[in-house]
Amino acid sequence: MALAAFLLLTPAAVPQSTTPGVVLAALSEPVYPSMAHVAQIAGDVKVEVHIRQDGSVESAAALSGHPLLLGAATESAKRSKFECRGCTGTTLYILTYTFQIAPEKPDPCCCTRGRGPEVKSPETWPKLTHTEDHVTLTAGPLCVCPDSCGPPDRYRSAKCLFLWRCGVHGVM
Repeated sequence: MALAAFLLLTPAAVPQSTTPGVVLAALSEPVYPSMAHVAQIAGDVKVEVHIRQDGSVESAAALSGHPLLLGAATESAKRSKFECRGCTGTTLYILTYTFQIAPEKPDPCCCTRGRGPEVKSPETWPKLTHTEDHVTLTAGPLCVCPDSCGPPDRYRSAKCLFLWRCGVHGVM
């Protein structure tokens, strides 16, 4: 029992992301990849960041996560600024990005917002929160635009726009 308690208190048991002296000073906001948003892909991405003494990023590489989310997390980590107090040489830091999609139902008329008199103000998406070593990016619900939301001869559904390129038809 005493051996187990000793092992838990040794420095090897402390995650490297809580390295004393390394602080996330300025986060470069990640962008939720559009393909991942459309495919409703969410999850965590762990990024290994090597930080120089001056707080700049030497390198960043994704350790785990969905392939569609890896690039966004890695680019954000590379562009972020850190403070490295008391560091010597390059310091390893683990940063976790959580990508999630709002649990709300899709708004069927989101593409026509601002075109009608009864429009309520849309929420601001994406939402970003972060702590010392964890960044959470929440994307808004997917926007699906059925034909019934806009004027019948002018606006078409997202599926129609993408697959059949019939966004505008008839006389303009």
